[in-house]
Amino acid sequence: MMINLKESLILEEKLKNYIKNGYLDINSFDNPDDEAACTLTELSYLNKGLCEEYSRLIIESEVVGDDYLKSRCLDHLLDLNKKYALKYIEEQVNNMSIPILSTAMSGLVQYSNSKFRKKYHLN
Repeated sequence: MMINLKESLILEEKLKNYIKNGYLDINSFDNPDDEAACTLTELSYLNKGLCEEYSRLIIESEVVGDDYLKSRCLDHLLDLNKKYALKYIEEQVNNMSIPILSTAMSGLVQYSNSKFRKKYHLN
């Protein structure tokens, strides 16, 4: 349990760095958006609450993250907080980029009875 807590805190610190500075590790030459996506996935196994929190922060930000990272955030949110994710999709569908819209459509396949699906004739 202590290892998971320690690992979770390390991942959280990396994501804080990413949101504040645009990178997880100043010494890394990898794409920061890709690193953030991997970090969120690791966090989803250790601390679902923190994964949801950072996924929301990134997907709602206009300056943090690229469209592919935001699509991964939406994917996490569909698993962690379906109500929020569906509301986000409904509010943002007309402004979504292709990667985010693709994730949204995949997520909506799981909700065949949702009002949103019926409104946009996705049956």
